[in-house]
Amino acid sequence: MGGLFKTIVFAGCLALAFAVGYWLGNHRLDDVTAHVTSLKEELGEKTAAIDREMLVLKRRETLAQAREALARAREALAEKNLGDAEDEIAMAAERIEALARDAAAGTKTALTSVGESLRDLKKKVRASQQGVRDQLRRLARRLDEVARNWE
Repeated sequence: MGGLFKTIVFAGCLALAFAVGYWLGNHRLDDVTAHVTSLKEELGEKTAAIDREMLVLKRRETLAQAREALARAREALAEKNLGDAEDEIAMAAERIEALARDAAAGTKTALTSVGESLRDLKKKVRASQQGVRDQLRRLARRLDEVARNWE
């Protein structure tokens, strides 16, 4: 009878250990699922923030490229190299117009105005009119203003 009692106690302990293991396994999975869900939400938020920051950096880079093109155009005008000045002004206008397509309403009007002014300046360079360098300098300042007030 002692062997039967030991077997029943052993089977009871085994069943209890199985039940405890099963319960811990189920509840631990709930915790893991909640943890994975919270990590997924955090990752989504961080990814969205990185995407927004990348967009801002690309806009700033494009503005900087347009500003550099205007500086090169001023230098070309100082050297009486009108063809290069026209090319640089056209490049700056393209960059500005590309930015204007994706910008918000307030910024879009400012960028569109700068783009149109650049197209007019290109015509003035072709016609060899005076004052183009000063207008380029003013437009570069307007670009700086737009960059500071960007959305």
